Amino acid sequence: MKKLFIALAGALLLAPACQKENKVSKTELTTGAVTAITATTATLGGNITNEGNPAYTERGVCYSVMQYPTLESEKVQVLGTGTGDFNAQITDLTANTLYFVRAYAISDEGTVYGNEVSFLTTTADSPPSPELTTALIQLTSSVVTLGGNITNAGSPPYTERGVCYSTADNPTVEDSKIVDSGAGTGGFTVALRNLPPNTQYFARTYVICADTPCYADEINFTTPPPPGLTIPITDYGALPTNTADANQAAIQAAINALPAVGGTVYVPPGVFVTKPVTLRSDMTLYIEEGGVIKGTTNWRDYATGNPNNGEEGWLWEDCFIRIPDNSQNVTVDGAGTIDGSNCQNLDYGENGNRGPHIFHIVGCTNLTVKNITLQNSGNYNFRFDNCNNVLFENLTLLKGQDGFHSQDSENVTINNCTLKTMDSNIAGTGNENWLIENTSLMTNGGGMLIGCLNLTVQNCHFGGDFQDQYCFKGGNFPHEMANAVRFFSPNGRNNRFDSDNWLFKDCTIDQVGRFFYVNRIQEPWQVDKTIKSVRFINVKATNLFANDPAQGGSYGGQSINFVDFAGTPVASRSINIYMDSCSIQYQPGATGTIILASDFDIIEIHNSSFTGGVAGRTFIDAKNGNTLVLDNVTGNGGAITTSNITQLIK
Repeated sequence: MKKLFIALAGALLLAPACQKENKVSKTELTTGAVTAITATTATLGGNITNEGNPAYTERGVCYSVMQYPTLESEKVQVLGTGTGDFNAQITDLTANTLYFVRAYAISDEGTVYGNEVSFLTTTADSPPSPELTTALIQLTSSVVTLGGNITNAGSPPYTERGVCYSTADNPTVEDSKIVDSGAGTGGFTVALRNLPPNTQYFARTYVICADTPCYADEINFTTPPPPGLTIPITDYGALPTNTADANQAAIQAAINALPAVGGTVYVPPGVFVTKPVTLRSDMTLYIEEGGVIKGTTNWRDYATGNPNNGEEGWLWEDCFIRIPDNSQNVTVDGAGTIDGSNCQNLDYGENGNRGPHIFHIVGCTNLTVKNITLQNSGNYNFRFDNCNNVLFENLTLLKGQDGFHSQDSENVTINNCTLKTMDSNIAGTGNENWLIENTSLMTNGGGMLIGCLNLTVQNCHFGGDFQDQYCFKGGNFPHEMANAVRFFSPNGRNNRFDSDNWLFKDCTIDQVGRFFYVNRIQEPWQVDKTIKSVRFINVKATNLFANDPAQGGSYGGQSINFVDFAGTPVASRSINIYMDSCSIQYQPGATGTIILASDFDIIEIHNSSFTGGVAGRTFIDAKNGNTLVLDNVTGNGGAITTSNITQLIK
């Protein structure tokens, strides 16, 4: 009996232990950190530290935009058993959205959730944009071949590709286009045919993605002259070792051998000294890099005859490169040089020295001169009158008197030129619709001496080293540009109209005597027509030294003149000046009134400063004006004196 009791007791003692080992327990887990978050995807997960009893049969993560997500929310099951980490990537999320996540485990005892974590999807991913370029492959008179190259097809991939083109910049698929049938990345070519000659075009590769066009940067090209011969002057006997007479005959023979329309006369490398030659309509003179057409030093070789002195005289028409009056479609191109040999006429020339111009042109339509250098002109580099549709581009002018001098020419563009001449860089009157841009003006004469209706000057620089060998006259001339801009309308020029609508924008001026000069009382070259509206926007002038004895400057004191005839009736006052975001700075010795204005209609100055010079000098002296507006203007501390100003706004 005693043994049985002990056994039973032992059994009783063992029973509780067996029951404890079979006790039901829940799964234990935590929610993991969210990783790899994008606008639409993320990696979620958890960690099971106790699989429970009975063990879980399913695990995963649930998520929602609402707190405490459950199985009724979105969920992802992750296959596996036991303890440890698990994770899953979810997709199709909404960009820039806050989500809440909990890990879960399901067993016969129910569902257990881990702790809640949250995450924010990123902003929408921009689909990769197409990447493409355009190149000029071939340019002939019959076909222009353009190449496109696509290095990224975009997302979604483009559905159409090709090249669009136009005579205006920034062409679109609404202009002319050629569609290429290919797809994907890589290069392709298209051929443009039947384009008119001597015409500038702009082109760019395009693709269309999701009904939206995407463009490469544009390129531009000019179609060749009409089909014709290209004739080297050496084919007709021109040689660097020839006499001037022999080269003149050879070059003229090459020009005369061109077809009636079109063709190019080619000047190869070498210096070809020659007497004057005459171009004609519908031709191109191409001077290769290293090629030089050089004039003689005898002014009599250029003489066109003078009724007072016979052939021993001098006329403004005397020139080196002649273009007959009323020509059309004339182009001079290449990277070469035309050298006037500094030919002076010491017997009859104006001022006792002026000789022939390099170019004298009258009545020409569609004139293009580009990429060449002109140097050592005996007078003007270009004298052109009554011309229309003129382009001067990428030119360098070294020495000579005026750079460009024109009377009554329309639709003229001067672009990306370097002008180092000894008198006015740009001069003339009676002109209309001029654009001057990206050009450097340097002289110890005047930058611009001009009369024009509709004039825009932008991204240009006036000034520089005025003892430069090309632009310094020497002698008693001052060592600086006298005037950056001076109005020009003399009697005897049959000026057609008043000058109006001038804009100077984003220009810089340095080491100049006077900034702007219109003074019809003192200036004899301004007495015919008047000037009306002039705007200066973001013009920066430094080191002006009007009337500074240390610089040899003497300009009547005032560096900025807006002066019409004295006593101009109120209703007839026409000078309108507008300045905004300009800064004008003077050298320490500069004296005299800064702005002199009289008999004007409106002068408005906004957000501009005038500093430097001798302390205490008058800032503005204005009289007999209709309206003077000074808005956020910083002066030099000098006085503002006014009289008979109808309306003064400060």
